[in-house]
Amino acid sequence: MAGSITYLSLAAIVLYALVSLGCMAACGTAAKLGQATWNRNAWLGLAALFMVLIALRGFGVEDIVRDAMRTELRGDGSYDTRRFGQGIVVSIVLVVVSAAAMFWGYRLSRRSRGRRNQATLAALAAGGVMLFLVILRVISLHMIDRLLFGPLKLNWIGDIGASLVVLGAAIYYMKLVRERP
Repeated sequence: MAGSITYLSLAAIVLYALVSLGCMAACGTAAKLGQATWNRNAWLGLAALFMVLIALRGFGVEDIVRDAMRTELRGDGSYDTRRFGQGIVVSIVLVVVSAAAMFWGYRLSRRSRGRRNQATLAALAAGGVMLFLVILRVISLHMIDRLLFGPLKLNWIGDIGASLVVLGAAIYYMKLVRERP
C-alpha cells in the first residue's frame, strides 16, 4: 500500500538520517575551519538531499507518484502502450543526467586539488547517483525495474552504497580538515 512504512523503509530512513547528520557535521566543520565556500555548500546541499529522501521514503511519495501516473495512464487508455513513452523518458533522463554529470564533473574537477575537495566531489557524485535512482524508480520502466529489483537487488546496492559513500566521504573530509596544520 502506498504511503505505508515497511521495515526496509524505516532502515533506509535511519541510514539517510545518519548520512544527513554526517553531511551537516562536515558543513559545520568546513564553516568553522574556514574551508572553501563550495565545500560548505556541497555538504549543506547533500544534507538537504538526504532530508528530502527521508520525507520521500517516510511518506511513500515515490509509490504515490508512480501509482498516480499509472492511474492517469489507465484513465487515458494508454496504460498498455506506456513502455514506449517510458523508454523515451528514460532515454531523456540518461542523456540529461550524463550531460549534467560531465558538465559539473568538469567544472568541479578544476577545484579538486587536495583530498578534502576530492572527498567532497565523491560525495556529490554519490548524491547524484541517489537522485538518479529515485528518478528511475519513479519512471518504473519494466526492464529497468527488473535490473533494480531483480535477484541482484541493484536498487539496494546503489541506494545503500551511495549513502555509505556520502557518509564515508563526510567523515573522511572532517578528519582531513581537522588534521590540517
